[in-house]
Amino acid sequence: MERSVTTPLLRRAGTWLALCFAWSWGVAALVQVSGIPVEGYWSLVLAIPFLVGPLVASLLWKRFVVHEPIASLDTGLRFDGLVVLCWIAPVAIVWASALVAHGFGWATLDLTGAPIVDRVLAVRGAEAAAKVQEGLLASQVPYPVLASLQALIVGLFFYTPLAFAEEIGWRGVLLRELRPLGFWPAALLIGAIWGLWQVPLVLLGGYFPDAPIQGTLVMVGASIPLGALYAWVREASGTVWAAALAHGVLTALGGFHELILSGGAAEVVGVKGVAGGIVLLVLAVVLFARFPSGPRAPQPAQAAG
Repeated sequence: MERSVTTPLLRRAGTWLALCFAWSWGVAALVQVSGIPVEGYWSLVLAIPFLVGPLVASLLWKRFVVHEPIASLDTGLRFDGLVVLCWIAPVAIVWASALVAHGFGWATLDLTGAPIVDRVLAVRGAEAAAKVQEGLLASQVPYPVLASLQALIVGLFFYTPLAFAEEIGWRGVLLRELRPLGFWPAALLIGAIWGLWQVPLVLLGGYFPDAPIQGTLVMVGASIPLGALYAWVREASGTVWAAALAHGVLTALGGFHELILSGGAAEVVGVKGVAGGIVLLVLAVVLFARFPSGPRAPQPAQAAG
């Protein structure tokens, strides 16, 4: 007999969420008690135990709650054009977010490299800024273009494995459990819960250190369409790795607005800010209009006869 929609929501999905929040928020509480400042190198080191919470929860949930094989986790890999698009599309999203910020007058688009020089000047001083300026003048490739290309590589090899630890839970276990609600209700609900799960990272200064309260509200809002987009590519591609790849590259581009925009607060002009939220919402609406019942799952490859 087919499971009712309340079963995965209240029992299976509920226990997974309890494990995920307990692990990650517990890590955040320990960081807060320790008094270690969440900045610079430490922001990444301390974020990793938090971010692997969905993977830890998934392993514990499979083994001790639902008593299913660990091998049944959503780890399969498929490779097609959509996966390649997931690798490249985040670059277009961050550029579109910068154009939105510029168009609304929240910041000024500047491709000369001056924004990064100003950033280095404020953080590391005049000598370091002068060296960056020299490098910009000597480079044959405009710095924003070079940074975009570098993000594709760093996102693929460094951030995608970390993003997979998130996506195997959110767009793997939880999406599968809540799928009986319908694709879009499940995807949007998961995006909202995912945003709330990240709140401790923001309050600890991980994303918007200058405006943690406003940043929290904006980040949770942006996470709803972003989470829906990750869910869409996971379903359309047939692999959670597609969502992890898009997630990883977008993470690598998280501070990209600082390279091409002068002025503007991160919570307004960043890809996880208001400008990025507008772009993500438009993309999600377009996909909903095109696929109101959700994406079509890829057909399994037929064996050669």
